[in-house]
Amino acid sequence: MLLSLSKFDLTSYAIFIQVISYRDFLLNFHNERGIELMDIKEITENMTQTMEKMTQKEKFDLFLSAKIIDKDGYYHPDFFSESTVKADREAKTAFRKQ
Repeated sequence: MLLSLSKFDLTSYAIFIQVISYRDFLLNFHNERGIELMDIKEITENMTQTMEKMTQKEKFDLFLSAKIIDKDGYYHPDFFSESTVKADREAKTAFRKQ
């Protein structure tokens, strides 16, 4: 899957991935137990607040583990087009740890 996102969109993308992962986990784990789940709006608000409280290093580590960025902070070639990765490296717009 190739994506075209600005660095500004990385936080939104990470929140989206966390929301979907959390929702899937809850559905699989709690569905059989009849436990009421939060709606997607509540989950998104919670994840947005969590991301706002994260340090730059924590966000870097999250994006790295999700393969949004590589170890140098540039778009990860597994999920972004070759031209996007190349342009990112040429522009020297790496996402920084600090």
